[in-house]
Amino acid sequence: MSTLPQQPSFTMADRLPIIDNLRSERVRNVVALGRRSFRIKRGLLRVEGPQAVRELLRFRPQMVRDVYSVSPEGELWELAQSVTKWCHQVSPEVAKAVGDETQGIFAVCTTDALEPVDFEKWPLVILPRTQDPGNAGTIIRSADAFGAAGVVMCRGSVDVTSPKVIRSSAGSIFHIPVSAGVEFSTVARHIGGKLIGAAGGGGPLSQEELRQPHSWVFGNEAEGLTSEEIAQCDALVSVPMSGNAESLNVGVAAGICLFASQEAR
Repeated sequence: MSTLPQQPSFTMADRLPIIDNLRSERVRNVVALGRRSFRIKRGLLRVEGPQAVRELLRFRPQMVRDVYSVSPEGELWELAQSVTKWCHQVSPEVAKAVGDETQGIFAVCTTDALEPVDFEKWPLVILPRTQDPGNAGTIIRSADAFGAAGVVMCRGSVDVTSPKVIRSSAGSIFHIPVSAGVEFSTVARHIGGKLIGAAGGGGPLSQEELRQPHSWVFGNEAEGLTSEEIAQCDALVSVPMSGNAESLNVGVAAGICLFASQEAR
């Protein structure tokens, strides 16, 4: 088993019983991890909320740097202490300064907590221009739930290392491979099997097609798939609807399509 990443050079004696200084360097650095440039510079991610922190601790323990909690007690705190000695109690004010959605607990881990995608496996989920963090996290969660082989966030999509994406995935981002920053055209050329785009006006879901190697492409929330993206797909499908709704949210549509893939397999 690999060793934990090297920690900052301060001793146990330097640690305060509770971190409550909003201007301390430690607090400012954790807050700054909300910025992409700072995450890249430090090679670190911020993970917010009990579910995401729990899955980080369970599935990527070697990548955990620090865990912070308003209430240092209970099963999740015990799990954190079993993973790392760098567990810190913080004041509610510090937790709120870090983010409104931390629910009193957050963690810092290294960026290699995100496992890269193996493009030879299927089905993959490919997102050329998904820009809403909530939708991105929801799709990652659905991909995890329905056994997808990975999620590819292409250039033009929201940053997958964003704390909002990680939180919205409810920890699934630590269960399933996720890659980011590649051009959609590059992915389309190197992927194995059929590339199926979800688009209005497409054909019905074919069980036979879904039994063969394939991957899904889901378009931008407002615009759907562009003509260039459609041209690189091998097939287009649409989810049949019997009600009066004009369309489905991309996260909902992705869940339905991935469930269909699971059922076909």
